[in-house]
Amino acid sequence: MANPTVTNPQTGGYLTVHPSTPSRPLSSTVNLGPGQTVPNLTLVGGDRQTFHNGSGGSLDLVVDVFGYFIN
Repeated sequence: MANPTVTNPQTGGYLTVHPSTPSRPLSSTVNLGPGQTVPNLTLVGGDRQTFHNGSGGSLDLVVDVFGYFIN
């Protein structure tokens, strides 16, 4: 469980957080506009997560990890 926060994006777009798999889902985790700071609490399965910047420009990403679950 984590809270990715996008800040200082150059352009509008999205961020997708997903398990490290060969394919990225078609949904976004955070939608953003230029210069915005936008957080979104998320729960992603798997041992590793991938962060995909779909904004077409640079951005700063802060990730607060709240915990994890063990099966």
